[in-house]
Amino acid sequence: MKHDNETFGNMEHRVGGPAYRWKLAQQRADSQRRSWAQHLDEPTQQAAAYLRMVDQVGRERANREYPTVAAACTLFQNDQPFQTFQFCLLGNLPRAEIAIRLDVEQEVIEISEDLFFDIRGVRHETSWMSCHVFIPEVKAGDIDLVAKMRLAYHGGPVMARALLDADENLPMDEAEQIVDQEMLLHGKLQAALEIELDANSALEYVKNFMDYDLARRKVQLEREKFQHACELAREKRAEEVQQGDIESLDKVSSQNPADGDGNGRLAGTEPVDRTKLVA
Repeated sequence: MKHDNETFGNMEHRVGGPAYRWKLAQQRADSQRRSWAQHLDEPTQQAAAYLRMVDQVGRERANREYPTVAAACTLFQNDQPFQTFQFCLLGNLPRAEIAIRLDVEQEVIEISEDLFFDIRGVRHETSWMSCHVFIPEVKAGDIDLVAKMRLAYHGGPVMARALLDADENLPMDEAEQIVDQEMLLHGKLQAALEIELDANSALEYVKNFMDYDLARRKVQLEREKFQHACELAREKRAEEVQQGDIESLDKVSSQNPADGDGNGRLAGTEPVDRTKLVA
């Protein structure tokens, strides 16, 4: 039976895309049939039960009964956190890191991935990724988002972290060049591996492999330069955030001069003897 369930899930995943479990849960919640529930895995059954409870007794009760599913839905329904979630998964970041970045429990990350963006097992299949991940976003019209998603996908953890941490200070031109170079590098490797070795093709194989190795070294150098540029971008972003916080505090202070006595104290309070606060 387990084998049948896995086959059913794999088939649905192929057709339904990254959110296939959520789609199945919606169908299950709306259906009166009980027999096909045996083919659904645990995350899908939980989601279906949650949706039925929302319909029957209300969202508040459903959220109490299925808090992780409810938290996953909240993440999915909020554009910015969900985009961060997508970048993390496209860049193949570990779940523990994603949980820290989004300030949620790792269990929420796991159920969110299961229900709304299950790509880890098929990320190497570029045609599936294009069909179910990138092309729908292109059709939605957000070209800038698609470009960043592709960078995270092809660039891996380094690129994903750069996109998440450096934001508008990220050297996008360099990032796109590295992705293009890595795709060409993959082509060179495939060309070298596809040569059938014999006495006549040995020289061609050596040449192709040397071309690949030289290209690999160049890409590695560009990646290291890019990482350095990203570090500078992160530092600049941190300085901008810190400066923005200081300016906000200065603005608040200047707008409320009557709240103090001119010596940094609230009106009507006595100065604090800080020596008494030291243990």
